[in-house]
Amino acid sequence: MKYLNLILKSIILIYSIYLIKTLLTINNTMGVERHLMYESGYIRRGLVGEIFFLLVKYFSFSIDVINFYSSLLIKIGVLIIVSSIVYLKKINFFLIFSAPLMIAGITFSAAPEWIFGNLDFLLLLIFLLQVIIYRKNKNFIVYLFFSVIGIMIHELYFFITVIPSFFLLRQEKRKKIIYYILICSLFILQGIHKGDASQVQEINKQWNNIGVYDININVLKGLVSNSGLNFWWIVNKTLNQKIGFILNNLVILFFIALLNYNKKNSRAEIFHFFILLCIQNIVFFSLSMIANDFGRWYFLLFTSITLFYYLEKDNIFFKRLKYLEFLPKALGKLNPYKYTIYFFWWCSIWQLELPSVYPLSSLSKYG
Repeated sequence: MKYLNLILKSIILIYSIYLIKTLLTINNTMGVERHLMYESGYIRRGLVGEIFFLLVKYFSFSIDVINFYSSLLIKIGVLIIVSSIVYLKKINFFLIFSAPLMIAGITFSAAPEWIFGNLDFLLLLIFLLQVIIYRKNKNFIVYLFFSVIGIMIHELYFFITVIPSFFLLRQEKRKKIIYYILICSLFILQGIHKGDASQVQEINKQWNNIGVYDININVLKGLVSNSGLNFWWIVNKTLNQKIGFILNNLVILFFIALLNYNKKNSRAEIFHFFILLCIQNIVFFSLSMIANDFGRWYFLLFTSITLFYYLEKDNIFFKRLKYLEFLPKALGKLNPYKYTIYFFWWCSIWQLELPSVYPLSSLSKYG
Protein backbone atom coordinates (compact mmCIF):
# COMPACT_ATOMS: atom_id res chain seq x y z
CA MET A 1 0.00 0.00 0.00
CA LYS A 2 2.90 2.36 0.76
CA TYR A 3 4.35 1.99 -2.74
CA LEU A 4 0.91 2.13 -4.37
CA ASN A 5 0.20 5.40 -2.57
CA LEU A 6 3.53 6.81 -3.73
CA ILE A 7 2.87 5.83 -7.36
CA LEU A 8 -0.68 7.24 -7.34
CA LYS A 9 0.42 10.46 -5.63
CA SER A 10 3.04 10.89 -8.34
CA ILE A 11 0.47 10.38 -11.10
CA ILE A 12 -1.93 12.87 -9.49
CA LEU A 13 0.90 15.39 -9.03
CA ILE A 14 2.02 15.09 -12.66
CA TYR A 15 -1.54 15.53 -13.90
CA SER A 16 -2.08 18.55 -11.63
CA ILE A 17 1.11 20.16 -12.92
CA TYR A 18 -0.02 19.46 -16.49
CA LEU A 19 -3.32 21.24 -15.81
CA ILE A 20 -1.53 24.21 -14.24
CA LYS A 21 0.74 24.43 -17.30
CA THR A 22 -2.33 24.32 -19.55
CA LEU A 23 -3.97 27.05 -17.50
CA LEU A 24 -0.96 29.36 -17.86
CA THR A 25 -0.40 28.77 -21.57
CA ILE A 26 -3.91 28.63 -23.01
CA ASN A 27 -5.07 31.84 -24.69
CA ASN A 28 -8.42 32.23 -22.95
CA THR A 29 -9.93 35.49 -21.75
CA MET A 30 -12.05 37.29 -19.18
CA GLY A 31 -15.14 36.31 -21.17
CA VAL A 32 -17.72 38.51 -22.82
CA GLU A 33 -18.20 40.48 -19.61
CA ARG A 34 -14.96 42.34 -20.31
CA HIS A 35 -17.02 44.52 -22.67
CA LEU A 36 -19.62 45.55 -20.11
CA MET A 37 -18.95 49.05 -18.74
CA TYR A 38 -20.60 52.20 -17.44
CA GLU A 39 -20.75 54.45 -20.52
CA SER A 40 -24.49 53.77 -20.79
CA GLY A 41 -25.16 54.03 -17.06
CA TYR A 42 -24.59 51.65 -14.18
CA ILE A 43 -24.71 47.99 -15.17
CA ARG A 44 -24.01 44.78 -13.30
CA ARG A 45 -20.44 43.38 -13.57
CA GLY A 46 -19.24 46.44 -15.47
CA LEU A 47 -16.08 47.31 -13.52
CA VAL A 48 -13.57 45.18 -15.45
CA GLY A 49 -14.96 46.38 -18.78
CA GLU A 50 -14.84 50.00 -17.62
CA ILE A 51 -11.14 49.69 -16.76
CA PHE A 52 -10.45 47.99 -20.09
CA PHE A 53 -12.41 50.71 -21.91
CA LEU A 54 -10.47 53.55 -20.27
CA LEU A 55 -7.12 51.89 -21.03
CA VAL A 56 -8.05 51.45 -24.70
CA LYS A 57 -9.56 54.93 -25.03
CA TYR A 58 -6.92 57.04 -23.28
CA PHE A 59 -3.76 54.97 -23.64
CA SER A 60 -4.40 53.30 -27.03
CA PHE A 61 -3.73 49.82 -25.68
CA SER A 62 -5.07 46.87 -27.62
CA ILE A 63 -7.93 45.21 -25.76
CA ASP A 64 -6.54 41.81 -26.76
CA VAL A 65 -3.16 42.66 -25.25
CA ILE A 66 -4.76 43.96 -22.04
CA ASN A 67 -6.96 40.90 -21.90
CA PHE A 68 -4.10 38.44 -22.36
CA TYR A 69 -1.62 39.97 -19.91
CA SER A 70 -4.16 40.78 -17.22
CA SER A 71 -5.40 37.20 -17.42
CA LEU A 72 -1.87 35.84 -17.19
CA LEU A 73 -0.96 38.07 -14.22
CA ILE A 74 -4.14 37.10 -12.37
CA LYS A 75 -3.49 33.38 -12.81
CA ILE A 76 0.17 33.67 -11.82
CA GLY A 77 -0.74 35.84 -8.83
CA VAL A 78 -3.28 33.32 -7.55
CA LEU A 79 -0.91 30.38 -7.98
CA ILE A 80 1.92 32.21 -6.17
CA ILE A 81 -0.26 33.21 -3.22
CA VAL A 82 -1.97 29.82 -2.94
CA SER A 83 1.34 27.96 -3.19
CA SER A 84 2.85 30.23 -0.53
CA ILE A 85 -0.05 29.54 1.84
CA VAL A 86 0.22 25.79 1.17
CA TYR A 87 3.95 25.90 1.98
CA LEU A 88 3.85 28.23 4.99
CA LYS A 89 0.79 26.64 6.61
CA LYS A 90 1.93 23.11 5.78
CA ILE A 91 -1.28 22.23 3.93
CA ASN A 92 -1.51 18.98 2.02
CA PHE A 93 -0.86 19.94 -1.62
CA PHE A 94 -3.40 17.36 -2.78
CA LEU A 95 -6.11 18.97 -0.63
CA ILE A 96 -5.91 22.38 -2.28
CA PHE A 97 -5.11 21.03 -5.74
CA SER A 98 -7.89 18.45 -5.60
CA ALA A 99 -10.82 17.89 -7.93
CA PRO A 100 -13.47 19.77 -5.89
CA LEU A 101 -11.13 22.69 -5.13
CA MET A 102 -8.47 24.39 -7.27
CA ILE A 103 -8.37 21.67 -9.92
CA ALA A 104 -12.06 22.23 -10.62
CA GLY A 105 -11.33 25.90 -11.30
CA ILE A 106 -8.17 25.16 -13.25
CA THR A 107 -9.93 22.59 -15.43
CA PHE A 108 -12.82 24.96 -16.00
CA SER A 109 -10.49 27.80 -16.99
CA ALA A 110 -8.08 25.69 -19.01
CA ALA A 111 -10.65 23.96 -21.21
CA PRO A 112 -10.41 25.55 -24.70
CA GLU A 113 -14.17 25.86 -25.09
CA TRP A 114 -14.61 27.74 -21.82
CA ILE A 115 -13.49 31.32 -21.26
CA PHE A 116 -14.90 32.40 -17.92
CA GLY A 117 -12.40 30.90 -15.48
CA ASN A 118 -10.11 33.91 -15.34
CA LEU A 119 -12.85 36.08 -13.87
CA ASP A 120 -13.21 33.43 -11.14
CA PHE A 121 -9.47 33.50 -10.48
CA LEU A 122 -9.67 37.29 -10.20
CA LEU A 123 -12.33 36.95 -7.50
CA LEU A 124 -10.20 34.41 -5.63
CA LEU A 125 -7.19 36.73 -5.89
CA ILE A 126 -9.18 39.65 -4.44
CA PHE A 127 -10.44 37.44 -1.60
CA LEU A 128 -6.96 36.25 -0.65
CA LEU A 129 -5.55 39.78 -0.74
CA GLN A 130 -8.49 41.04 1.33
CA VAL A 131 -7.99 38.43 4.06
CA ILE A 132 -4.19 38.58 4.16
CA ILE A 133 -4.03 42.40 4.27
CA TYR A 134 -6.73 42.67 6.93
CA ARG A 135 -5.04 40.06 9.13
CA LYS A 136 -1.88 42.13 8.95
CA ASN A 137 -3.10 45.71 9.52
CA LYS A 138 -6.80 45.45 10.58
CA ASN A 139 -7.68 48.37 8.29
CA PHE A 140 -11.46 48.19 8.01
CA ILE A 141 -11.70 50.76 5.21
CA VAL A 142 -9.33 48.71 3.04
CA TYR A 143 -11.36 45.60 3.86
CA LEU A 144 -14.54 47.35 2.73
CA PHE A 145 -12.78 48.53 -0.43
CA PHE A 146 -11.87 44.97 -1.45
CA SER A 147 -15.46 43.83 -0.91
CA VAL A 148 -16.90 46.67 -2.98
CA ILE A 149 -14.46 45.94 -5.82
CA GLY A 150 -15.18 42.20 -5.68
CA ILE A 151 -18.97 42.56 -5.76
CA MET A 152 -18.85 45.17 -8.54
CA ILE A 153 -16.77 42.78 -10.63
CA HIS A 154 -19.20 39.92 -9.98
CA GLU A 155 -21.98 39.53 -7.41
CA LEU A 156 -20.67 36.01 -6.73
CA TYR A 157 -18.08 37.68 -4.48
CA PHE A 158 -20.85 38.20 -1.94
CA PHE A 159 -21.05 34.42 -1.46
CA ILE A 160 -17.28 34.04 -1.23
CA THR A 161 -16.79 36.58 1.53
CA VAL A 162 -19.98 36.32 3.60
CA ILE A 163 -18.80 33.56 5.99
CA PRO A 164 -15.09 34.48 6.30
CA SER A 165 -16.04 38.07 7.13
CA PHE A 166 -18.10 36.87 10.08
CA PHE A 167 -15.01 35.32 11.66
CA LEU A 168 -12.59 38.10 10.74
CA LEU A 169 -14.92 40.75 12.20
CA ARG A 170 -16.32 38.64 15.05
CA GLN A 171 -14.88 40.86 17.80
CA GLU A 172 -15.97 44.10 16.12
CA LYS A 173 -19.76 44.18 16.35
CA ARG A 174 -20.14 47.68 14.90
CA LYS A 175 -17.84 46.93 11.97
CA LYS A 176 -19.62 43.66 11.32
CA ILE A 177 -23.02 45.39 11.13
CA ILE A 178 -21.65 48.08 8.77
CA TYR A 179 -20.00 45.42 6.63
CA TYR A 180 -23.09 43.26 6.17
CA ILE A 181 -25.36 46.21 5.47
CA LEU A 182 -22.90 47.34 2.78
CA ILE A 183 -22.36 44.02 1.02
CA CYS A 184 -26.05 43.07 1.15
CA SER A 185 -26.96 46.46 -0.35
CA LEU A 186 -24.38 46.03 -3.11
CA PHE A 187 -25.58 42.51 -3.81
CA ILE A 188 -29.17 43.76 -4.19
CA LEU A 189 -27.98 46.68 -6.34
CA GLN A 190 -26.24 44.28 -8.71
CA GLY A 191 -29.44 42.29 -9.07
CA ILE A 192 -31.56 45.37 -9.75
CA HIS A 193 -29.22 47.02 -12.25
CA LYS A 194 -28.27 44.06 -14.40
CA GLY A 195 -28.82 46.18 -17.54
CA ASP A 196 -30.96 45.91 -20.64
CA ALA A 197 -30.68 45.56 -24.43
CA SER A 198 -30.65 49.32 -25.03
CA GLN A 199 -27.64 49.72 -22.75
CA VAL A 200 -25.84 46.97 -24.66
CA GLN A 201 -26.49 48.83 -27.91
CA GLU A 202 -24.92 51.95 -26.41
CA ILE A 203 -21.99 49.97 -25.03
CA ASN A 204 -21.35 48.45 -28.47
CA LYS A 205 -21.47 51.93 -30.03
CA GLN A 206 -18.94 53.30 -27.55
CA TRP A 207 -16.54 50.40 -28.19
CA ASN A 208 -16.93 50.90 -31.95
CA ASN A 209 -16.05 54.58 -31.50
CA ILE A 210 -12.62 53.62 -30.17
CA GLY A 211 -11.99 50.93 -32.79
CA VAL A 212 -13.17 47.73 -31.08
CA TYR A 213 -15.55 45.79 -33.35
CA ASP A 214 -15.35 42.12 -32.31
CA ILE A 215 -18.04 42.25 -29.61
CA ASN A 216 -20.63 39.47 -29.61
CA ILE A 217 -23.53 41.80 -28.96
CA ASN A 218 -26.14 39.01 -28.96
CA VAL A 219 -24.35 37.23 -26.13
CA LEU A 220 -24.15 40.50 -24.19
CA LYS A 221 -27.88 41.09 -24.70
CA GLY A 222 -28.64 37.63 -23.40
CA LEU A 223 -26.37 38.19 -20.43
CA VAL A 224 -28.01 41.40 -19.25
CA SER A 225 -31.58 40.96 -20.50
CA ASN A 226 -32.44 37.30 -20.10
CA SER A 227 -30.22 36.12 -17.28
CA GLY A 228 -32.99 35.55 -14.77
CA LEU A 229 -32.66 33.39 -11.69
CA ASN A 230 -32.50 29.71 -12.56
CA PHE A 231 -34.15 28.25 -9.46
CA TRP A 232 -32.89 24.76 -8.68
CA TRP A 233 -36.27 23.25 -7.89
CA ILE A 234 -37.72 24.15 -11.30
CA VAL A 235 -34.70 22.97 -13.31
CA ASN A 236 -35.63 20.20 -15.74
CA LYS A 237 -34.10 17.34 -13.75
CA THR A 238 -35.60 14.10 -12.46
CA LEU A 239 -36.09 13.52 -8.75
CA ASN A 240 -33.31 10.90 -8.82
CA GLN A 241 -30.91 13.44 -10.34
CA LYS A 242 -31.72 15.99 -7.67
CA ILE A 243 -31.24 13.41 -4.94
CA GLY A 244 -28.01 12.39 -6.66
CA PHE A 245 -26.76 15.98 -6.55
CA ILE A 246 -27.42 16.22 -2.82
CA LEU A 247 -25.75 12.87 -2.09
CA ASN A 248 -22.81 13.77 -4.29
CA ASN A 249 -22.44 17.02 -2.38
CA LEU A 250 -22.26 15.16 0.93
CA VAL A 251 -19.67 12.76 -0.48
CA ILE A 252 -17.55 15.70 -1.64
CA LEU A 253 -17.63 17.24 1.85
CA PHE A 254 -16.38 13.96 3.29
CA PHE A 255 -13.77 13.70 0.51
CA ILE A 256 -12.38 17.17 1.32
CA ALA A 257 -12.30 16.28 5.02
CA LEU A 258 -10.43 13.04 4.19
CA LEU A 259 -7.76 14.85 2.17
CA ASN A 260 -7.42 17.33 5.02
CA TYR A 261 -6.94 14.59 7.62
CA ASN A 262 -3.53 14.39 9.24
CA LYS A 263 -2.49 12.21 12.15
CA LYS A 264 -0.90 15.28 13.75
CA ASN A 265 -4.23 17.11 13.78
CA SER A 266 -6.08 17.16 17.08
CA ARG A 267 -9.70 16.08 17.28
CA ALA A 268 -10.62 19.73 17.75
CA GLU A 269 -8.91 20.73 14.48
CA ILE A 270 -10.72 17.97 12.59
CA PHE A 271 -14.06 19.12 14.02
CA HIS A 272 -13.42 22.83 13.43
CA PHE A 273 -12.44 22.30 9.80
CA PHE A 274 -15.39 20.05 9.04
CA ILE A 275 -17.97 22.30 10.73
CA LEU A 276 -16.64 25.36 8.86
CA LEU A 277 -16.88 23.31 5.68
CA CYS A 278 -20.51 22.46 6.45
CA ILE A 279 -21.34 26.11 7.15
CA GLN A 280 -19.83 27.05 3.78
CA ASN A 281 -21.92 24.28 2.26
CA ILE A 282 -25.04 26.21 3.31
CA VAL A 283 -23.70 29.10 1.21
CA PHE A 284 -22.98 26.65 -1.62
CA PHE A 285 -26.54 25.34 -1.59
CA SER A 286 -27.93 28.87 -1.40
CA LEU A 287 -25.98 29.79 -4.52
CA SER A 288 -26.86 26.50 -6.22
CA MET A 289 -30.54 27.29 -5.73
CA ILE A 290 -30.28 30.28 -8.11
CA ALA A 291 -27.37 29.42 -10.43
CA ASN A 292 -26.25 26.07 -11.79
CA ASP A 293 -22.50 26.39 -12.57
CA PHE A 294 -21.74 23.89 -9.81
CA GLY A 295 -18.12 23.28 -10.84
CA ARG A 296 -17.33 26.97 -10.36
CA TRP A 297 -19.08 27.09 -6.99
CA TYR A 298 -17.06 24.14 -5.65
CA PHE A 299 -13.85 25.77 -6.81
CA LEU A 300 -14.51 29.26 -5.48
CA LEU A 301 -16.41 28.54 -2.28
CA PHE A 302 -14.47 25.55 -1.01
CA THR A 303 -11.00 26.63 -2.13
CA SER A 304 -11.52 30.02 -0.46
CA ILE A 305 -12.93 28.62 2.79
CA THR A 306 -10.22 25.96 3.06
CA LEU A 307 -7.42 28.50 2.59
CA PHE A 308 -9.21 30.84 5.00
CA TYR A 309 -9.36 28.09 7.63
CA TYR A 310 -5.60 27.60 7.53
CA LEU A 311 -4.99 31.34 7.72
CA GLU A 312 -7.34 31.71 10.71
CA LYS A 313 -7.38 28.23 12.24
CA ASP A 314 -6.14 29.44 15.65
CA ASN A 315 -9.12 31.78 15.90
CA ILE A 316 -11.89 29.42 14.71
CA PHE A 317 -13.66 27.48 17.43
CA PHE A 318 -16.90 25.51 17.47
CA LYS A 319 -18.62 23.51 20.15
CA ARG A 320 -17.97 19.82 19.67
CA LEU A 321 -21.01 17.96 18.43
CA LYS A 322 -21.53 14.44 19.78
CA TYR A 323 -23.10 13.17 16.56
CA LEU A 324 -19.81 13.95 14.75
CA GLU A 325 -17.72 11.79 17.08
CA PHE A 326 -17.52 9.15 14.36
CA LEU A 327 -15.69 11.54 12.00
CA PRO A 328 -12.09 11.37 13.31
CA LYS A 329 -12.27 7.58 13.57
CA ALA A 330 -13.70 7.15 10.07
CA LEU A 331 -11.15 9.53 8.56
CA GLY A 332 -8.32 7.82 10.44
CA LYS A 333 -9.28 4.39 9.10
CA LEU A 334 -9.56 5.66 5.51
CA ASN A 335 -6.48 7.86 5.68
CA PRO A 336 -3.97 5.21 4.49
CA TYR A 337 -6.07 4.71 1.36
CA LYS A 338 -6.99 8.31 0.57
CA TYR A 339 -4.75 8.65 -2.49
CA THR A 340 -6.02 5.34 -3.83
CA ILE A 341 -9.58 6.62 -3.33
CA TYR A 342 -8.62 9.91 -4.97
CA PHE A 343 -7.06 8.25 -8.00
CA PHE A 344 -9.72 5.63 -8.78
CA TRP A 345 -12.56 8.01 -8.02
CA TRP A 346 -11.15 10.53 -10.45
CA CYS A 347 -10.54 7.85 -13.10
CA SER A 348 -14.14 6.65 -12.76
CA ILE A 349 -15.36 10.18 -13.43
CA TRP A 350 -13.47 10.44 -16.73
CA GLN A 351 -14.65 6.94 -17.66
CA LEU A 352 -18.24 8.17 -17.35
CA GLU A 353 -17.29 10.89 -19.85
CA LEU A 354 -18.47 13.68 -17.59
CA PRO A 355 -17.80 17.27 -18.71
CA SER A 356 -14.26 18.17 -17.67
CA VAL A 357 -15.38 21.58 -16.46
CA TYR A 358 -17.44 20.01 -13.68
CA PRO A 359 -15.21 17.39 -12.03
CA LEU A 360 -16.93 15.43 -9.24
CA SER A 361 -19.98 17.70 -9.10
CA SER A 362 -21.22 16.30 -12.40
CA LEU A 363 -21.99 12.99 -10.73
CA SER A 364 -25.35 14.53 -9.89
CA LYS A 365 -26.27 14.19 -13.58
CA TYR A 366 -26.44 10.44 -13.08
CA GLY A 367 -28.65 10.50 -10.00
